[in-house]
Amino acid sequence: MYIKKASITKAPHKQILVEVAPLIDRFSSQRFIEAPNWLGLSLIEGQRITAAGRHCKIFLKWLHTNVDWLPEHVFVHTLLAKSTIPWHKDTDNPRAFSNGLMLPIFIPKKSYVEFEDGIRDTYEMGYCYKTRFGIKHRVINGSKYKRVMIMITPPPFITFYDNYNRKTELNTVCG
Repeated sequence: MYIKKASITKAPHKQILVEVAPLIDRFSSQRFIEAPNWLGLSLIEGQRITAAGRHCKIFLKWLHTNVDWLPEHVFVHTLLAKSTIPWHKDTDNPRAFSNGLMLPIFIPKKSYVEFEDGIRDTYEMGYCYKTRFGIKHRVINGSKYKRVMIMITPPPFITFYDNYNRKTELNTVCG
């Protein structure tokens, strides 16, 4: 109802977690003052791979192979144990699913997203999802582990050309 699985090949979430875990502790910063236990780590900014992103070769290879547009931003969102992201909306359109993708890397038990009507949902690790972010929601992590998601946002204008080959854009990192 509020989240739907995208038709994208499952990501090797366990290997990606191994790549990003040391970066989370080293490079993450607080996302919002209202949610001090919600941390963000940028892997791609403005369609350019960050210094931290260069350490994520497994993730970048999966991205390169399975997403047919070059993301504007890619963030690792970490919610620390026993924490919440307060009620909020990310857009004003309650009917539309996101153009971006949510990629759950580690979703512990007792961790879920709750929507304003009381529906609770969770994501299956390694699969990409589109979410209706125009519905008021919050995220609960009631576990003793970190919750790790990757948010992949599209550029403002996704344009496809017959002769466009985006694979060359990530080849320098992916090999």
